[in-house]
Amino acid sequence: MNYQTTQIYNLMRYEFAQVEGDFASLSESEMKSVMPAGMRFADFLEQLHYGHQVLLTDVPSVPLLIRDRDEWGNQYWRVNPGVEPHLDSLAFKAYTARVELVNHGIGSSYSGSVNASVSTEPYVEREPVKLTLAERLNKQRQERLRELDKIPLPSSAWQNVFNKPPVKPSRFAKSARVPSGTCDIGTQRESLSALGDYAAYTLAVGQGVSAASGEAFLTRIGGAALAELPGMAMKIVGRAGILAAFVPNKLADSTLYSAADMLNKDMVETNIRLGFNTEGRIYGYHVNGTNIPKREVKQVGERFVVELEPDITIEWVPISGDFGGKPILVNPIPEMEKFDIWIHPEAEQGQEFDNTYITPITDADLQDYILTFPAETGLPPLYVVYQKTDKPKVKPLEVGTYGELAARSAKDGMDIDHIPSFKAIEKWASSDGEDLTAAEIRALKNATNGLAIPNEIHRKCSRTYGGRNTDKQSSLDALDLEAAANKDMKAIRGCLAQHGYSKNDIDNTFDKLHRLNKEAGLYD
Repeated sequence: MNYQTTQIYNLMRYEFAQVEGDFASLSESEMKSVMPAGMRFADFLEQLHYGHQVLLTDVPSVPLLIRDRDEWGNQYWRVNPGVEPHLDSLAFKAYTARVELVNHGIGSSYSGSVNASVSTEPYVEREPVKLTLAERLNKQRQERLRELDKIPLPSSAWQNVFNKPPVKPSRFAKSARVPSGTCDIGTQRESLSALGDYAAYTLAVGQGVSAASGEAFLTRIGGAALAELPGMAMKIVGRAGILAAFVPNKLADSTLYSAADMLNKDMVETNIRLGFNTEGRIYGYHVNGTNIPKREVKQVGERFVVELEPDITIEWVPISGDFGGKPILVNPIPEMEKFDIWIHPEAEQGQEFDNTYITPITDADLQDYILTFPAETGLPPLYVVYQKTDKPKVKPLEVGTYGELAARSAKDGMDIDHIPSFKAIEKWASSDGEDLTAAEIRALKNATNGLAIPNEIHRKCSRTYGGRNTDKQSSLDALDLEAAANKDMKAIRGCLAQHGYSKNDIDNTFDKLHRLNKEAGLYD
């Protein structure tokens, strides 16, 4: 099917029947030949919606302009009522103005215009005669047309409105290293602190928690006070453990959405997203205009409430009062954690380097939103992302892959100990003389097996803890990983027994660990 584009003020009468009005059925592949260079498909559809572009085709799926008949049977052009809801109001007025020019015989030589039947003979006084019904109807039609001729035609100023350049794209947040005035995707690692302010929140420990209802108060453990309200405490309802928040810096190039811009949006485009790795650490990555759901914080009595999902709600409640029979935790001072948050490039962008990774989390793993607040709170729109806590905490002597166990172990007094040591496994994996990349090392670490043991036992009894695992020892262990695992198990067996673990439990744990290592191909 052939397509071409034009502007409303250049639209000819013979092209009226070719204007496509079914924008939803268009595909990006079909539009590539007519889309302006560098324009995204979504932006092209907006151009059609706002009337900046007119799409012509031989046989429209749904014609935007149709011919109709008035009460006297005369044909005229009009905007298809079925298409009108899909047009911007200014676009509808512009199309209407264009067809009115033709309907009134201006800008077209079309002989079928409703003005074609207007008599141009000079008026001659005649004796009154009795008119037939057909003659009376014809007279009424002529009077109607004369009234229409008195309607002032719209100014050509509307042409300038629809001859503007494409609207500049906007984002909630974007890379600081792309050209000014653009919303290109970032291709380099960047510090989140260079892009704006951020904060990290976690569950308040010891007070204000109700296990039965899944409610807990949040306390800030790092960053700026982005989501706090004076005299209010933050509470989360649902299975969420860590919450990260981000507010971008204002840029001089006006490419970031304002609160007013987002007022009527359900989804907000952003070029920066945050997530959590298997250890619960926050990181970010560049995306190309991904749509994030917007949620409105609303005042309900003395509280402010926002429902992220049916099972996850954030509330701001007055500090006075209590919760679950215990005082609300006010101004907690937990052990501060340092969040060195980096924004990483997409897989096909940038270079791999030490202590970083490239977009390791898929969209399905993210729960992120843009929050807008009532004006009286004084809070700007806020990007938030949370980590679910659906998975149970690890148990002592639990065996599994390091990545799976570490994701469920945080501040629980447990260490996930690789047996044999990961240092030995890494040397074994690179024994063919080819060094592993940073990404391969991380994948290997998460895929190999470990054991959850109290950190006291790990520090005191493990033969591979810290500096005990010398380069010489790990090199020897790499030659026979099964023998190395037996040495590691022997070193901690006595300590496990002293801490009350039965011989049967210890034996079963070590047997399972050997079996998993063998299945993973670590033992020759």
